[in-house]
Amino acid sequence: MDLTFTYSKSALAGIYCQKNKGCFLLSTNQDHTFPAEDGLFLPGAGATIAHVSASCQMEAKNVGKPESVMFSAIRSRYPDLDLSGVLMVGDRLNTDMVFGNRGGVSTMVVLTGVTPLQALEEHSYSKEEKPTYYLESVAKLFG
Repeated sequence: MDLTFTYSKSALAGIYCQKNKGCFLLSTNQDHTFPAEDGLFLPGAGATIAHVSASCQMEAKNVGKPESVMFSAIRSRYPDLDLSGVLMVGDRLNTDMVFGNRGGVSTMVVLTGVTPLQALEEHSYSKEEKPTYYLESVAKLFG
């Protein structure tokens, strides 16, 4: 995530895309927000991608979570990887848990990010978004 993203950078990307007709736009993360202190949210990479997509007049192809492109690359690089020993940990049901579930690994959502406990208690998620486990804080993984 470019924390120094500016209008000028978006404009330059747009100019480049318009002058180079064969180019394409990739994203590795389309999360529109990311969590900040005190339960607040800041613009995420998805907000930046939306800005650049508008400037370039094209949609970005997402190669990150939850798309299978990244998981396929991992499996290609490590063909003998035992998936029973893999755990996808993240704070988003719609990207992190979907990525892990599509990849055939166990998943754990941490409640210190965007997913509240209430969402789990109310089962307000799809089958693909369902985590195998949940944890109140990622800090508990280390202590």
